[in-house]
Amino acid sequence: MGRKALVLLALAALLLGASYLWLQRDDRAAGEAREAWLPELKGRVAAVTLVEVQVGEEPAVRLARDGEAWVLPAKEGYPAAAQPLADLLKALLEAEKVEARTANAQLHARLGLAEEGDAGERASRVRIRFGDDADALDLRVGNPASQGAGQLVRRAGEDQVWLINRHVPLPSTELQWLDRRITAIPFGEVRELDVRYANGEQVTVFREDRAQPNLSVRQLPAGRTLPFEAAANGMATLFANLQLSDALPLAQLPFDREKPTLRFSLQTFDEGRLDGLVYRHGEEYWLSLPRREGLSEDKVPAREDWAFRIETQHYQALARRLLDLLGNP
Repeated sequence: MGRKALVLLALAALLLGASYLWLQRDDRAAGEAREAWLPELKGRVAAVTLVEVQVGEEPAVRLARDGEAWVLPAKEGYPAAAQPLADLLKALLEAEKVEARTANAQLHARLGLAEEGDAGERASRVRIRFGDDADALDLRVGNPASQGAGQLVRRAGEDQVWLINRHVPLPSTELQWLDRRITAIPFGEVRELDVRYANGEQVTVFREDRAQPNLSVRQLPAGRTLPFEAAANGMATLFANLQLSDALPLAQLPFDREKPTLRFSLQTFDEGRLDGLVYRHGEEYWLSLPRREGLSEDKVPAREDWAFRIETQHYQALARRLLDLLGNP
């Protein structure tokens, strides 16, 4: 073998060796555990009793533990949605320091971490308290990472900014923290829905057995048919995922509850029954559920003795009159 070939082989061996060492270095670096941003949260999530969040100019939202559940005290103790809180605590628990950024408070506004300032400058605030009277966590959350996942954060009273490896999900409004579910009754379980209006008009949609894919209309005139087979289904599919836009205890409603716009009664194949009233107040529609029988809390999560504002399109889906269902002749 010539001298030139030997030199080339030697160089190749050196390159392979260097590459191997570099890969080993990367593997060791990747395997090194980063420092937790909030080590005091580890193993203590179950001890959290209060979480307060304020985003931008929105009012602060407070969530408090009530036994095994979470509620919003400012909303008369109405239940909080489980997922947003779980997502927030999980992100904070798993957050690790990626890189130290500025410790100059004058630069906080640029990073969305200032104590005060215009939109985009002021930090979101998260306060977490524990039932064991340990020191509360008072956190500031700023801009997301410019590249990849992560967020800029700091602790209240500290100037040091950190880039962490987790996005911190922060719903901004009270509504986004509420358990918005009113009903979750699958369409396939609905046997009959009877709707009665203040003027005496009545529309009843029904089916004789579960195998029927579509609902029929009991008041359908002789010789008439629906414009398409599923025309009446929307009145009942509404109840599969009906959500509130606001909620108030019945006693706090600012209008007369003696004159509902409509009444309805829904029955399921398993002998469940749900009776409801809908009131119109200005441009708003409010729903109450005075009677529920044979339906689990999973299917009717909404609290009793409360009223729920529903969106106009949801009211319109329920309030189909016979002429609406028949369409143009």
